[in-house]
Amino acid sequence: MTCGYLRHHIDVEGYRLTLERIINSLKDVDFDTIVVTGVSGLLFGPATAHAMGKRLVVVRKRNESSHSREKIEGELLDGAKFIILDDLVDSGTTLINILEAIDAHSSRV
Repeated sequence: MTCGYLRHHIDVEGYRLTLERIINSLKDVDFDTIVVTGVSGLLFGPATAHAMGKRLVVVRKRNESSHSREKIEGELLDGAKFIILDDLVDSGTTLINILEAIDAHSSRV
């Protein structure tokens, strides 16, 4: 048995309900790209992007080089309207890291 916040991500029904809530909360938001980082972002980012027909971009965390040296993976188009999908916003460090990576990638995003 899994306890803690991951139980909602591992349990099939809990995952489905969480995904449904995410999609419903974004249905009236004007965006074309979902930006995620880390394991928490990859739990729901791909499924949300697929279900909503949106692009997915993964921004690696600082000092992370597993599987790739690229800081950003996915198609981040100039002028993109993006949302950042994350499980927790606390100090803002993750958001700053994502925005700095995007800014370095393109000045028009």
